[in-house]
Amino acid sequence: MSSISDKKLHLLGILSSQDAHGYQLNQALKHPSNAISIGKANAYKLLAKLEEEGLVNHVEERQGNRPSRLVYSITEQGKTEFRRLLREGLAQFQQIEYPG
Repeated sequence: MSSISDKKLHLLGILSSQDAHGYQLNQALKHPSNAISIGKANAYKLLAKLEEEGLVNHVEERQGNRPSRLVYSITEQGKTEFRRLLREGLAQFQQIEYPG
């Protein structure tokens, strides 16, 4: 089970590499290599919380006749929080020892 800090770290990490709209985030979160599972609805709730905390923001974007969509980006405060969470997670890492 993933903690809220793990989920925040994961979303902030995705957004630290590029701005993304909901569909792109959902595709990244569904990738089979992810160890952290965040459902679509929970991702949007967490994005709203991150936005309230000033860690991400969004702009509404429209292309042609398509419906508008929200594009999320990480703020400077979000980058700082991402690095803090990353350091915290790495400090708690314990290598698994296998017998034999």
